[in-house]
Amino acid sequence: MRKINVKLAVAAAVVVCTVFGSMQLQASAQTAQEPVTSPGMKAIDAASIAGKTIFIFCWKTNDDQCKKMYPIFESAMKNIGEAAHSVSINVATPDEAAIVKKYGLSRMPMPVVLAIAPNGAITGCYPLNFNENSLRKGIASPGLAACLKGIQDHKLVLLCIQNSSMPSAQSVKSAATGFKVNRQYGAATVVINIDPTDPSEHKLLSSLKIDPKTPNTVTVLMAPPGRSVARFEGDLTTEQIVAKIKASSTCGPGGCGPGGCGPK
Repeated sequence: MRKINVKLAVAAAVVVCTVFGSMQLQASAQTAQEPVTSPGMKAIDAASIAGKTIFIFCWKTNDDQCKKMYPIFESAMKNIGEAAHSVSINVATPDEAAIVKKYGLSRMPMPVVLAIAPNGAITGCYPLNFNENSLRKGIASPGLAACLKGIQDHKLVLLCIQNSSMPSAQSVKSAATGFKVNRQYGAATVVINIDPTDPSEHKLLSSLKIDPKTPNTVTVLMAPPGRSVARFEGDLTTEQIVAKIKASSTCGPGGCGPGGCGPK
């Protein structure tokens, strides 16, 4: 089982570990030519358009565990209200074959609730037992959702924590731009910018042990399946990022980037 070592968030790290290990998530999306007929997939698309997290209650047979957990799910969704969308699907029906295949649901114990962010990142996976508090943790901040999506897509993630008032902001921006156009690593990299003064990102910053009141930039480089490769504070150059990747033991014999720890 592959482990997510980076502390993106206390709950989310466990979630992604479950998703990548037990579920063996298939990250590839449906092709543009394939019509979406699954009610579950349609609900995911609608939530994404609305900019909402969606919670999907997946069940196969109306057994005792399903009867026990569904009222808890309904109550939680009612209390969460407009902050998220929700849907219940029977994974045994042919109409849901697409969602079963995409998220590896045939191998999951039922019932299970998936939380999916508007950008498609899986932010929560709750098999068999859950409560409202655990489900609420599936609503991720935009920064966390972006990090999870990058990792789940087998990308390098360059997380830039900064704002325009910081003395090293332009230096980090230039370094990130240079890294993104690097021939070896650019196509395999997602650059994410978050403002440490944004209250919605404080939970993410806390999990990374970064003070929201930091006076200068902090840049974190992560690689699949979620390992922290490097952390930089203050001024930064593209060459420094590349050097850290080459010196890292995170990547396999193929190195980082395409063919290594980048996109598969």
